[in-house]
Amino acid sequence: MDKDRKRIEKMASGFMPARILLTACELDLFTCLGSESLSAGQIAERCSCSPEPMRRLLNALTALGLLSKQGEKYSNTRATKRMLVRGRPGYLGDIMLHRQNLWERWSKLTRIVKTGEVPPKKRTAGRERRFIQGMANLGYYSALQTARALSSELRGAERLLDVGGGPAVYACVFARKYPELRITVLDLPGPLRYARRTVRAEGLTGRVRLKSCDAVKARTLGRNYDFVFMSNFIHSFKAPVASMLVRKAGEALKPGGILAIKDFYINPAGTRPVFAALFSVNMLVANAGDCYSRSRVSEWMRQAGVRPVRYTTVGEHSGILIGRKT
Repeated sequence: MDKDRKRIEKMASGFMPARILLTACELDLFTCLGSESLSAGQIAERCSCSPEPMRRLLNALTALGLLSKQGEKYSNTRATKRMLVRGRPGYLGDIMLHRQNLWERWSKLTRIVKTGEVPPKKRTAGRERRFIQGMANLGYYSALQTARALSSELRGAERLLDVGGGPAVYACVFARKYPELRITVLDLPGPLRYARRTVRAEGLTGRVRLKSCDAVKARTLGRNYDFVFMSNFIHSFKAPVASMLVRKAGEALKPGGILAIKDFYINPAGTRPVFAALFSVNMLVANAGDCYSRSRVSEWMRQAGVRPVRYTTVGEHSGILIGRKT
């Protein structure tokens, strides 16, 4: 087959393995299997499913390398046992269920592009919980990388404001690595419910403070902080609001303080890297924000009285733009 045709065919068929994996996660199939080897009929019974469709699903999961099959028995692979069985430290099931929610939004993309109108999102407590818990599970490793990437700026800081800090994973990692830090996590009441659990579990209630606040509506985010941190936050807002949040972050800093904005930065043309270009569409179907370029965010920093001083990549898709208040 022609190389270009093969690439296009593969791209157009990408929904198939994604749908198979998401269906397995919706059924909590990997947790049902656990460490056992079971037949299709046994798994179907545990998952309250029909045996014949389940057999086809299990064979497809095996073909994708997500299950192993010996005779008529199926079992988890090392990877699925580690990441898709509920209760394991590396559990990704919640974020997979969040991907299922995205599936529904993305199915409306043609209509959105034709009309420019985004259908209203269905808001449920379950969806919010899965998203926040999923972000918490993913965030720990990213937080460790970020703490290392910002070591020269974090060392010596005493007061840090984490804007939109969600489940407080970054705050707790920072607090553990830099004992002199006193951290305030600012977010809406929903995310802070999970933050309280994180902070208590880490034994950091004396050093990580939680503040309920709508950063968009608040007149001020605070004053005289040594360090303001925002992780994957400004992409949730359209440009006028995102620039306003950067301005408020700058106002919260004392002279010489550091502003670090971690996000999925995109090139000025809006075409690279691929992940950021795709995530920009994700923000479109969510009727939320966008991915912004380093140059654009740098200009917002300057308007806020913060001079950009360096940029560093962290993880596979993110970068951190770092500035100092003049």
